[in-house]
Amino acid sequence: MPSIVAVGDLMLGDTAAAPGFGFASRLGARRLAEVFHDVAPLLDGADVVFGNLEVILSLEGYVPDRLASRHMRGWPRFALELKDLGFTVLNVANNHANQHGTGAFLETCRLVESAGIGVCGIRGTAPWCSKPLVLHAGGERVGFLGYCLHPRRYFPDQTPPFAEGSLGEIVSDISRFRPQVDSLCVSLHWGEEFVPQASEDEAAWGEAMVAAGATVVLGHHPHVVRRADLRSGRLVALSLGNFASDLVWDDLMSEGVVLRCGVERGTVTHVELHRTRVNGRYQIRIDPRESRGLLPLPPLPKEEYHRQARRLDGVMRRRRLLHLTRSLVRADWRLLRQWVTGVVKGRLRGA
Repeated sequence: MPSIVAVGDLMLGDTAAAPGFGFASRLGARRLAEVFHDVAPLLDGADVVFGNLEVILSLEGYVPDRLASRHMRGWPRFALELKDLGFTVLNVANNHANQHGTGAFLETCRLVESAGIGVCGIRGTAPWCSKPLVLHAGGERVGFLGYCLHPRRYFPDQTPPFAEGSLGEIVSDISRFRPQVDSLCVSLHWGEEFVPQASEDEAAWGEAMVAAGATVVLGHHPHVVRRADLRSGRLVALSLGNFASDLVWDDLMSEGVVLRCGVERGTVTHVELHRTRVNGRYQIRIDPRESRGLLPLPPLPKEEYHRQARRLDGVMRRRRLLHLTRSLVRADWRLLRQWVTGVVKGRLRGA
């Protein structure tokens, strides 16, 4: 019976509001094991360890003194270090996947696979929307599919190298793949950022995927923890939050969940949920408190969901600016000037 551990977003590069003091910059030559030290026992001993790799691990096109070039870019050595930490499969389908070009994305996939980690979320060839991945673990065949459901932000006119999909395409992939494996995990990059409750539409999508044959549905991207439901031996985790990142200016965004479950022939036999928190030095700590994000919060109607998203986007912008102001002493002033210029231009375009 395979045991599966899944974590939230692995944002191993600098985010936009941490010019020169983000995750990759601060880590420098230090190994990931140093910031993962406290949570390493949660990953230990599992047959499958899954994460959402929301960063590029490539130096293709890298210009150190350009803020845009450093944004969401981790060090290539992180691939081997993730393997040493126990990761066996990473999803690469997300809204930052193509940020630094197709070449950097493909190099990231090669590095991860060369390290001995399976990659899901690569664009499939017909009839597949997402290229299927099979891992042999715990005496079973465990399948993985990954999708990004967000509009293309970078190179929107190009066919992306990662998997996108409508509900119909995803359900078709699941139905086609399920007879080939014993259990099936589906990773989804979806949902509005910062909203702790899913929409009714997203909840319905999760139910449709389970009905089509998914054993476990793993949600990412909102950067906050959302509910996880186990029903009739199928698990839908709407968002696992942030596992590793420099988004530490808000308590909800510092939270993540490590999900541990057992699967047997397409049925989830048990589930454990461990709450984590990233501190100001980007170290990941086990948080013993009960997670607010795992309370049975009901899905929101569409209009209320988007109203909450707009409100929280404004709240997070203000908190991010306050965090940056307090962190000026750590900032790289060359990069900070570029950040301020970008903000001003954005405001002018909006006006």
